Amino acid sequence: MINARLSLILRAIALCFLASGPKYAFAQEGRMLEGEARKALLSNLSKHGRSKKDLNQCLVYAKAAGEENDVSGQVKACQAAANIVGRSNENRFFDLLLNAAKDSADIRLGLVGSHTQLMKLPLDGKQRDDFAKVIAQTAIEGDGIYADYLVGLAIECADNEELKTNLLLDILLKAKRMNVRDYAEVNVRRRVSIDEVDGLRQRFWESCAKGEIDHPVFRTLSYIGDQTILQELKDCMELESRCGISSVDLEWAIKKIELQHPPEQLLDALRDPSRRGLARDRVWLMERAVAAGMPLEDIRSALLVYVSRRADEQSRAWTRERKKLVEHGRRLGVVSDSVEAQIPKGPPAAVHRGRVD
Repeated sequence: MINARLSLILRAIALCFLASGPKYAFAQEGRMLEGEARKALLSNLSKHGRSKKDLNQCLVYAKAAGEENDVSGQVKACQAAANIVGRSNENRFFDLLLNAAKDSADIRLGLVGSHTQLMKLPLDGKQRDDFAKVIAQTAIEGDGIYADYLVGLAIECADNEELKTNLLLDILLKAKRMNVRDYAEVNVRRRVSIDEVDGLRQRFWESCAKGEIDHPVFRTLSYIGDQTILQELKDCMELESRCGISSVDLEWAIKKIELQHPPEQLLDALRDPSRRGLARDRVWLMERAVAAGMPLEDIRSALLVYVSRRADEQSRAWTRERKKLVEHGRRLGVVSDSVEAQIPKGPPAAVHRGRVD
């Protein structure tokens, strides 16, 4: 019993001695510390570290944690590194951190986990863009966990709007996991123009040659109305295999492309209530009309015509649709306070039930 207590006391003294200052970072003749000793060291570096040597020590342990599949350890080591960067007030330390991340997936993962500390630093535009590239690479390499978070974080960190689009395109084309590509697709299709999709077209034709169309690429190109793929989609409609895409999805993709040429058709479709209840279609019609440069007043007018013509149905369904129309309409600059006031909160008047004027 006495020996056990003595052992615990000596261990506690050793840990306190280890954590007393950064100068003990390379204790035990440079051998890697483990367990509680490593935690104590990282805690000490996180609180007191300031030098390049301290920063490098944190990165060493981030790599070691990665080799041990210790995600928590990776994040803690990189959080300590981020604190050192913030405490040092030297931009070159942040650059050293990102350069290390470019060469190590373990450090990249740890940095993403400690992004909160890093984003509090007074970073310039280039540093924010470089950090966004690290996050995007993590999304590309990752196993799909927190896919929406990683994609959104890359966009949030980037300072340059063009870079945001390019990062999303990279993730869409290169990510290993389909759910990561799906989140990139949802974000990029609202940003990308028809002049920026050469890479997507190439992937589309490569997938066609293999007999199964790449779904995220196909959806993005049809969303923005790329006419170069229209005939291929029509040909797929004639094939029994449908190129891996359902006939319903193919039909709607073809319709999306055709509606945008000429773009005036978008407003005709927006006025038409025959596809009632599908608020996502209305949002898409408004988005593409705005992207095509249609006058906002014409888009507002078409939306209000749709509302006035829309047949009455269950209150809950209309409430959901109205919420989407208002939310995205405001984002696009189509819906103002005065326009929202003209969109009924309950179902449109029953006098319109079952007919279209």
